[in-house]
Amino acid sequence: MPKNEIASKIVPHLYLLLATVILIALVWYTIDIFLLAFAGILFAIIIRSLSQLIRRYSSIPNYLALTMVLITLTLIFIGTGLIVAPAVSNQMSQLYTDLPDAWNKFSNEFLTFVNGKTSIGNSQGISIPNTLAKVQDIPTKLGGIFTSTFGFIGNIFVILFFGIALAYQPEIYTTGLVNLFPKQRQHKVKEILNDTTETLQLWLAGKAFSMLIIGLLTWVGLWLLDIPLAFTLALLAALLSFIPNIGPIIAAIPAILLALLKSPMFALYAALLYLAIQTIESYLITPFIQQKSISLPPALIVFMQLIMSVLVGILGLTLATPLLAVISVVVKQTYLNED
Repeated sequence: MPKNEIASKIVPHLYLLLATVILIALVWYTIDIFLLAFAGILFAIIIRSLSQLIRRYSSIPNYLALTMVLITLTLIFIGTGLIVAPAVSNQMSQLYTDLPDAWNKFSNEFLTFVNGKTSIGNSQGISIPNTLAKVQDIPTKLGGIFTSTFGFIGNIFVILFFGIALAYQPEIYTTGLVNLFPKQRQHKVKEILNDTTETLQLWLAGKAFSMLIIGLLTWVGLWLLDIPLAFTLALLAALLSFIPNIGPIIAAIPAILLALLKSPMFALYAALLYLAIQTIESYLITPFIQQKSISLPPALIVFMQLIMSVLVGILGLTLATPLLAVISVVVKQTYLNED
């Protein structure tokens, strides 16, 4: 075989390999941006779903329905802030004041509990006072987590901008994506996009229902236990439940510490309350949502969450499940040819 013929067969494959490597490297170094764009897609699906609900009972144009949704959401956000903000602000100030006292009380009682075992600890090279000193900063470190995770206002604006732009003119982006494929494949790509959108709609609706139930159960439980700041803690639990696995744990810590101000027994009650709510969410609410929307094996979801949390952090952990749902739809429609 002539050398030029061999080269003509090898060179295209080398170009393809090089392009693949460049694409993988590009995605790797810009994965945060891709995830922000994916979050924007989720926001676009939310507001378009609400606008479609309006158009179902009226004949107004799509852009007007979207504008009504955005104005309504903005007014709800501002109105809720004006009504709730003073009470929440006072509760958050009290929370900021009470948490260190609760943590110090816990540290002192724990130190008293283990004081008789200090000799055992010292014989094993363990310094309990030093260990306690290291964990004294936990409330501060938790605050740092919130600041680093939820304090990126710029990321929020990116998500909002991308979501609004996509919601108003989805055809521009979907048509551009479809045109990247051969004509004989374009119909299939449109089907995949439609199925993906429907799956994400169902998942988002189920997640909103789950967050509402968690917030209500937490508020009622803390109110019955007469734990201070019940509304703020319930709101925190509802919002953080969007973050799988670690969200409920982070939400439970301040409630348990504040309950400790009343007595260790109330702290135990608060811990059991959050455990019961998380059990209900994990074994009743979440399976129902998955059955109606994504139908993915729980082990696969956990594996995806671990991978994304290691690669990207909390943003990856938060978006792991809907991202896996998208991958599942694509795989079923392309490789498994399932309808």
